[in-house]
Amino acid sequence: MSAPFVVLDFNNSILLWSRLYFYLHIGMAGLYVILKSPTVNLIKAELKKRSNVVPQQPTREQIRKEALPFGIPDEEVVVADLQEAMEEIQELKERRMAGERTDSAFKDIKAKRN
Repeated sequence: MSAPFVVLDFNNSILLWSRLYFYLHIGMAGLYVILKSPTVNLIKAELKKRSNVVPQQPTREQIRKEALPFGIPDEEVVVADLQEAMEEIQELKERRMAGERTDSAFKDIKAKRN
């Protein structure tokens, strides 16, 4: 609202605001009148009525069901995948200790998985 006064002199500022139909000044005056009128009591009553409604906290199960579409896997799936990976690593270690080549052991484990 003060930008025209910073850049322009008084006459040009008034000219600018008149070309914009004093929209900001009229809007501010209208808002001031509304907030100083009895309408505020109606607004406060509506806000008080709405604020008495307590939102329910979602359960963990609801959160999990809603989170699945967004790519967050279920905890049991993650644990099962980690267990499978640990078993594969352990088998690769055992085969390497037995002297078997790692690449052929890895191919065998991968084929067994599919």
